[in-house]
Amino acid sequence: MIALALPALLVLAQPAEAAMEPDISRLAWLEGCWEGEGLGGDVGECWLRAPGSDRLTGLFFLSVNGEQRFSEIMVIDMFDDGPALRLKHFHADMTGWEEREDYVSFPLYETGDNYARFRGLDYRLTPDGTFEIDIVLRSGGEARTYRLTLRRVER
Repeated sequence: MIALALPALLVLAQPAEAAMEPDISRLAWLEGCWEGEGLGGDVGECWLRAPGSDRLTGLFFLSVNGEQRFSEIMVIDMFDDGPALRLKHFHADMTGWEEREDYVSFPLYETGDNYARFRGLDYRLTPDGTFEIDIVLRSGGEARTYRLTLRRVER
């Protein structure tokens, strides 16, 4: 994941499966660690579920040529304004991109057996076990979709 001008995110196309109301408990397939490629480098995500909760907490990183460019701390949960993925970005030196009280939010509006659709962000587990992330970003009035492709890794 990367955030460049996130307020103008676009909604991605409907997945082939029948639409299902958002249900965070359906996202258990995310748990664990994933590594792959995207955004011009190597990417990784790890997700943990809090015991006795549906809340998921994650960590993302992007490295290019062996140098970490940025990381994110993420949470998927039910908030006052509905279910969402919220995140904060950090430069490699751990300075934050967002102000202390700010975060980036991707409202969750649909879940299925192996996917989650957020506004501007799709998570999908393919039949071969690949985790695909599509993110739509706008920069300078132009929208572009970026795909990250990850595989589960054992830690």
